[in-house]
Amino acid sequence: MMNWALQQKWLSNLLKFSKQDPIDFKNRKSGKPLSVFETTKSKKYDQLQFIAYFRPSFFVFGKDSVEQKESKNEVPDKEEEEEEEEEKRHEMADIENGNSTMNSLDFKRHWNPSWRRSNVKAAKMVEKLMKDGEQGLIVVLKDTCKLKSTTNGNKNSFLTLINSDKVIKQRVEEYSVYLLKSKLVILDANVYIDGNVYAINCEMQCQKNVKISTQLFVTSKTIVDQKLQLSIAPIQWNTMVYHDIPIQLQYLQDKAKNASQKRQFDDAICHLQKALQISIDHFGSTHPYVSDIYLHFGFIYHKKGDFDKAIEYSNLALQIQLAVFEGNHADIGLSYNNLGVSYLKKKWYNESFECSKKALQVRLNVFGTKNTDVAMSYNNLGGICYKKQEYDRALSYYEKALKIRLDIFGRNHNEVALSYSNLGRFYYQREQYAKAIRCCEKSLKIRLSLFGTKNADVALSYKNLGSTIECHEHALKIRLDIFGIIHTEVANSYNHLGGIYYQKQQYDKAKGCYEKVVEIRRHLFGNKSQLVGYAIWGLAKMLELTGDIQTACQYYEETWKIYSVVLGQFNRETLAVKTKVKMLTR
Repeated sequence: MMNWALQQKWLSNLLKFSKQDPIDFKNRKSGKPLSVFETTKSKKYDQLQFIAYFRPSFFVFGKDSVEQKESKNEVPDKEEEEEEEEEKRHEMADIENGNSTMNSLDFKRHWNPSWRRSNVKAAKMVEKLMKDGEQGLIVVLKDTCKLKSTTNGNKNSFLTLINSDKVIKQRVEEYSVYLLKSKLVILDANVYIDGNVYAINCEMQCQKNVKISTQLFVTSKTIVDQKLQLSIAPIQWNTMVYHDIPIQLQYLQDKAKNASQKRQFDDAICHLQKALQISIDHFGSTHPYVSDIYLHFGFIYHKKGDFDKAIEYSNLALQIQLAVFEGNHADIGLSYNNLGVSYLKKKWYNESFECSKKALQVRLNVFGTKNTDVAMSYNNLGGICYKKQEYDRALSYYEKALKIRLDIFGRNHNEVALSYSNLGRFYYQREQYAKAIRCCEKSLKIRLSLFGTKNADVALSYKNLGSTIECHEHALKIRLDIFGIIHTEVANSYNHLGGIYYQKQQYDKAKGCYEKVVEIRRHLFGNKSQLVGYAIWGLAKMLELTGDIQTACQYYEETWKIYSVVLGQFNRETLAVKTKVKMLTR
């Protein structure tokens, strides 16, 4: 057997936790060190079987078994001890060779960010109750309405406890986390708990027709009614598996999100790489924890402007999701959606449409028609169809998005303003100016009432209201006040303003605006970015059209170099700019 110091070092290396966030390898009550085998019991599972057939181990926790375990007179059988030691040696070899996976938070019935976050909150409560020597139940629920009913007046009744003023309740988006402190909890007849239950050293009795939909976690001194054990297999509480690892994953993903919001993309990627390694080491490479991290990678690379990597990671997430969830799940819809958006940025309109159409179908199956994600899918399909010059279909999709948003939010909401804004741009491009103005004015009115004058979305509405220089300059001023000079929205304003100056044949001002776009995007993304390539390409085209062929050629060559690195030498956009350079240098 490994000594304690080696065990701790080995497990810390396996988890790759940072020095600032070490695992607590001590017993929460006694303060004494735990062995690796007490900290976690790993089982060998073939990964595909784990996904398809996994069911938690069955544990029986009765008064007799606890008393026998605590008896000082009981002498373990020597042969059993030897078998146990042999099993532990095999477990250690499996773990060291990377052949093991662990039970995890259930993903069959519930799997979304708020489900994971609410169970992390529940896990923290479990550990606190154990540390304080208290007893009770913690329940994570989605639908609480079914639990609001009359009770038999028994103070230990589950319905009495959960509807009591003394219950501690916390809300995590669509889930509720309840803490019921009691030595005895009696689950009332016909109670249906749609979620997870954590039993901490209490006694659980139940009447007929009791059902827990997802998981029942129990600590070592919990006594579980035999009738309940027949309906759901209790899972032995393991601090590392159900507390330490989920908390660490949540912490790393939150750090990645915060870094991404600050546009510190490399830091965000670093945090996600740590989370990915932990997930693969403990749950295998095809677990939903892993697909969730791939989703985050795709999102960050998209924001970074590296659309090829965004597509790569979104596809990795999608393959796991399709295998695990078998076709219909919100995460599958999100992966298809993200692929559609990244393909759109690459101007691969057919691929973008196919992915966005699949996203819509999944979301309709999961959510029905009255849903914000469904509205967003219709909105995205409208934009893609417009790019494909399928104008009737584009208008139909935009109008469906608007109708759903009006049904959900009413008239005074930013998503409704977004739909009016998109319709305004659509009508403007189709030269239906009266309709365009009406839609853009509705969008602006909503946003002014919601946000006031100093807001990025208000700036967007001013920009969309007309093609006049005054509107675009006003939008630019608002964005500069909010974001400062180095921001993508400011770059977009300069880009639109440059287009207006060009149309009005004010070429020097147009050139100045396009140069600002290049400067800002270089500062944000560096030279190896597709977005920087787009900006330089646009500047080159403007210079070519105004007759400055020599300078235009220099910018085309720079675009060619960027595209060769970012997209590859044989990408169609790389080849197009290469052809342009050769044509101008003849």
